[in-house]
Amino acid sequence: MTSYIPISLNDALNGRGVSIFDVLNGQGNHLKQTAGNVNYRRLVSANKDLYMKCQERDKIKISMGIVAAVRKNGGRFLAYDGSKKIFYADIGDNGARVKTSQALRDAKSVPPIGIPTPHVDRSKELPQELYSNHSCRILASFLVEYHSNSFPTMTSTDAAPQNEKDSTISERDSRISALSLGTVGFVGEALSEHSAYGITSRELCRELIYGEKSEKERDSNVTMMSI
Repeated sequence: MTSYIPISLNDALNGRGVSIFDVLNGQGNHLKQTAGNVNYRRLVSANKDLYMKCQERDKIKISMGIVAAVRKNGGRFLAYDGSKKIFYADIGDNGARVKTSQALRDAKSVPPIGIPTPHVDRSKELPQELYSNHSCRILASFLVEYHSNSFPTMTSTDAAPQNEKDSTISERDSRISALSLGTVGFVGEALSEHSAYGITSRELCRELIYGEKSEKERDSNVTMMSI
């Protein structure tokens, strides 16, 4: 285990000292509602269908891929001391893998929106990288979703002057663009290395950030992001 400065249960439940990708171990519905645990359960559920279809020997790779994706986003799997009500250490990759394997067995399948599931062939074993990259891609979509939703949505009835509305929208787009080139960028680079996807970080950012925008508008924005 890797020890950390203890985080009290109250602080963790209020988002202090933990990130949106920290997985908090322990019992109780209150822990299930933390951002990190919600994202973790969503990631596990998004992998359930793949878990059911793959070779038996590949199942552990899916678990390891989920753990790797959480780690790449700075997430930890924090152990809980119920007597002191603190989170005090990371349970380590092996403990996280065991936890994730159990979670996969118990989970219900909820396919990720807009993220295609890799084709699996039960007649052959698939590389660890494929499963890791798939989980990274799913988790990256959660990250973009989180930052996109952190900005207020203005309606036509808002009283703010037009220049203030434009400023808010501009700030939102700038933050998302910066995110795509920074935190999410590594995901696209990793994916482009595997022939099963053949996708670049630029294309991934288009898909995750711009969604259904027109091709012309997306090209314009991505060109600006690349400068």
